[in-house]
Amino acid sequence: MSKRKKAITILGAGIIVYILFRFLFFTVFPLVIAVAVGKFLEPVIAFLQKKCRLPKLFSVVLPVVIFFSVVAIAIYFLSVLLCNQLLELIRSIPSYQKMFTGQLSSLCSWCDNLFFMEDGTAFQCVCEQLGKWCNTMTQKGIAIVTVRLWQCIKWFIFCLGIIGIIIIVTSMFVMHYDEMREKYHACLFYEDIEKLLRPLTKVGFAYFKAQVIIIAIVSVICTVGFYYTRSHYALLLGILTSVLDAFPILGCGILLFPAILLAVFKKAWFSVVIYLLVWGACQCVRQFLEPKLIGEKLGISPFYILLSVYFGLEFFGVVGVITGPAALVLLRSIVNYVEELEKVSSQKDYF
Repeated sequence: MSKRKKAITILGAGIIVYILFRFLFFTVFPLVIAVAVGKFLEPVIAFLQKKCRLPKLFSVVLPVVIFFSVVAIAIYFLSVLLCNQLLELIRSIPSYQKMFTGQLSSLCSWCDNLFFMEDGTAFQCVCEQLGKWCNTMTQKGIAIVTVRLWQCIKWFIFCLGIIGIIIIVTSMFVMHYDEMREKYHACLFYEDIEKLLRPLTKVGFAYFKAQVIIIAIVSVICTVGFYYTRSHYALLLGILTSVLDAFPILGCGILLFPAILLAVFKKAWFSVVIYLLVWGACQCVRQFLEPKLIGEKLGISPFYILLSVYFGLEFFGVVGVITGPAALVLLRSIVNYVEELEKVSSQKDYF
C-alpha cells in the first residue's frame, strides 16, 4: 500500500471510528455489558444444565438473578458507606472552615509583616474577594442545583431502564447462546467481522481488567493511607483518589498534594510522611503495573495508550478513558484489515 492510500485509509477509518464512538457508544454499551455477563455466566449455566440436569429456564434465571443480586447488594452497601462518610464530611464543613480561616489569617498576617502593611489589610482584602465569589456562586448555585436535580432524576430513571434492559438481554442471550453462535458462524461476513472485532474485544477486555486491577490496588493503598492519618473519610477519599488517578491529566496528586499542604500547615508531620508514601506507592503501581498489564498484553506502546486516553478525554469526555484506547484498537484493526485486503488483491492480480 502506498503512503497516500495508507494516509487516506487512516483518515477514513478515523472518521468512521469517531462517528461510532461519538454517537453509538451509549446505545451499544448496555448490549456489550449484557453479552459480556452472558459469556461470563455461560459455563455456570452449562454446568447446571448438563451436570445437575436442571431445566433450561431455571438454569438461566438462577445464575442471572444471583449475579445481579450480588452486584446490587455490593453497590448498595458501598453506596451507604460512602454516603455516610459524605454526610459526615458535610457536617464537618464549619469546623474545617474555622480551621481554614485561622490558617488564612496567619498567612495574611505574615504577608502584612513581609510587605510592611497595616495588620489585617491582606486578610480584609481576601475576605472581600471570597465574599464576592461566594455570593456569585450562591446565586448561580440555586439555578444549577435546580437544573441538575431534574437531570439527576431523569438520569436515575434512565439507569433503571438500562439495568432492566441489560438483565433481559443477558437472560435472552444465555437462553439462545448455542443457536446464536451457530448463526453467527454461518454468517456470510463472519471472517471479516472476526478480523475487525476480535482484536477489539480481546484488547478491550484486557484494558478494562487492567484498569480495574490498578484502581483496586490504588484504592486499597489510598484508603489505608487516609486511615492511618486518622481521617474519618478514608474509604470515600481512597476511592475518589483512585478514580482520579486513572485520568492522566489529573492523577492522585490532585487530592494528595492539598492534603500534604494542609498537614504542613497543621504541623502534622506524620501525616505528611504518610501522604508522600501513598503518592509514591500510587506512582509505582501505575508505572510498573500499567505497562505490564496493558502495554505487553495489548501489543501497544504505553505512550500510544496514554495519547489515546488524552484524545479520548478531549473528544468523548470522561468515558474517553475507555473509548480512547478502544478507538485506537479499532482504528488499527481497520487499517490492518484494509492492508490485508490490498495484499490479497495484489496477489490475485499477480497470478
